[in-house]
This record gives sequence, structure tokens and C-alpha cells, in this order.
Amino acid sequence: MLVITMYFGLNEAKIYWGCPKNSLVIQNQLGPGRILKYRCSSGDKDIVMGYLEFNTSKLIRFGESLSSRTLWKCVLEQGLWMSYSRKFIAYRGANLHRCAQVRKWIGKTDGIYFEKNLIKPPALALAWIKR
Repeated sequence: MLVITMYFGLNEAKIYWGCPKNSLVIQNQLGPGRILKYRCSSGDKDIVMGYLEFNTSKLIRFGESLSSRTLWKCVLEQGLWMSYSRKFIAYRGANLHRCAQVRKWIGKTDGIYFEKNLIKPPALALAWIKR
């Protein structure tokens, strides 16, 4: 029984340590001269913020937590005085550890588009909220 437990335990560990990191991508497709502001966080420790010019992207790479569900929240802002914004959950981990997941969020003038794992074309997911 001990041998079987060690075999499965070591195989599970091998899968986890060889696991490619997950990616969160924020992209600006608002149009020339339009800036997309982003602020993303996972808990209190991982905070990423900045501004994206048109046709540029921000890549955030991360591994999933083994002790709790990984959660990334983002706020995107755009427009004159950043008067249009949207707060949303950009990545929500599963109960089981996942590898090489990709979540792509694209800011466009009509809303925020979402693409999961680069399988299907991006689709409109969220509307901008005017302050």
C-alpha cells in the first residue's frame, strides 16, 4: 500500500511542478490615440496596473494556488477623464489545479470582449459603465 501511495503521490507532484503557468492578457483595441487603463489584483499581494496604448497588450503570468482558489479581479477604464470603466473577475481558478489557462480581455469602444484559451474568437462580454 505504501508503494502505491508513493507512486501516485510522486506522479501528482510531477504533474504540478511541470505545469505551465496561466496567463491573463489585457489588450487595447479602442482605436488610435485612445488609452486603456488597467488595474488587476489577486489578493493583497499581486497588484498589476498601468496604461496601454492602442494595439498593445499586458501579459500577466501566474501559477494557481494549491491552498485556495486563485482569483484575479480587474478594473478597466477608458474615455475622456477615464469616465467609462468596468470591474470584473478576470480569472477564477477551479477546485482542482489547472495549467496553461489563458484569459484574454480586450477593451473596445462598444465594450469588453472575452476569449478563453484562444479557442473561439473573442465575444462581447461586458458593457462599459459611465461614471
